[in-house]
Parts: sequence; structure tokens; C-alpha cells
Amino acid sequence: MTAPIVFLVDNGSLRPQATLALRVLAEALSQRVDLSVEAVSLLHSHRIPEQALAGVPATIVSVVCGSASSWDIETLCVCHFFWGLVWRSPIICRKLWQS
Repeated sequence: MTAPIVFLVDNGSLRPQATLALRVLAEALSQRVDLSVEAVSLLHSHRIPEQALAGVPATIVSVVCGSASSWDIETLCVCHFFWGLVWRSPIICRKLWQS
């Protein structure tokens, strides 16, 4: 059985500090639960220049879920790090997953 994929998802921001802080939190959560936790934003963060993010581009939900068909996983866990649209995110992810 493959280990679950865990996403720590925030609203997204055009500020590099927000994405960098989300990555720090994802790493801390990863160590705490002993699973790989990826920092992913709902929107906007993919427009931050890579140089402002230590050369690692930000990832957004639509891009990540768009490649989901090629994943060999059994479990995907999405941890919301925001309040808005929480009730809609399973619908959004399901639609993206099926496309």
C-alpha cells in the first residue's frame, strides 16, 4: 500500500512570504505525522516568481489535481488552512480529478 498524499492548502497569495510560511508549516506537520505533506495554494501563488521562492515554484490546487490521473495512490488527504470555501473544496477537487 502506498503512503497517502497530504496537501496543506491555503487560500493563496501573491506575497512570497505567505507561500514560504506555508512550506514551513507543511514541513512541521510532515515531521509531526510522519508523512509527506505538500504546501499547495488554492489560487494566485503560482504567479509568484520562482526566484522569490528559493527557486521552487508555488503549486496551486488546479495544477496538482490536473495531474492526479497519473498518481499511484490510494489516499489523498487535504488539510484546509483557511476558512473560505471549505465546504466546496471536495466538489472542486472531485471535478478536477475527473477532468
